[in-house]
Amino acid sequence: MLIAPLTAWLPLSAMGGVILIVAFKLIDIRHIKDILKTSPSESFILVATFSSTLLFEIEFAIYTGVLLSLAIYLTRMAHPHIQSLVPYPDDPRRRMKDLVDNELPECPQLKIIRIDGSLFFGAANHVSEIFEEIDGNDPKHLLIVGSGISYIDISGAMMLVQEAQRRRSL
Repeated sequence: MLIAPLTAWLPLSAMGGVILIVAFKLIDIRHIKDILKTSPSESFILVATFSSTLLFEIEFAIYTGVLLSLAIYLTRMAHPHIQSLVPYPDDPRRRMKDLVDNELPECPQLKIIRIDGSLFFGAANHVSEIFEEIDGNDPKHLLIVGSGISYIDISGAMMLVQEAQRRRSL
């Protein structure tokens, strides 16, 4: 409060230099390198937002980054990870193990899957397609481990009910 009136006497070029130094110190080069090395989708968002700041107004660049992040997030949420499981025979509690991680035999009559993610209206179609692919392998029964389902809405619940009814009618 006491220094604010004194800043009115500073030349604009000095204020610009201070602003540039502060802005430069806000850029974390190591973090940017990590993003570019590890995540293609986040790298795309980073490059698009940075390019937008150079070519357009700052508000447009912010909107670009937010909308791209939202689109990629919704795409990820609409495709929950579905993993095939098998019981691990050496475990006395018969815990389930990922089928991809080991060479354990799978039961030909029972398909066990775990859904990791949300079952909402945007993901229901994707999960239904996976169920149809499972039917192509001709298991008689399907066991869904739902411990990985973080959220389910009425569309997801209805999709599961319809799948159960469809399998009962087979």
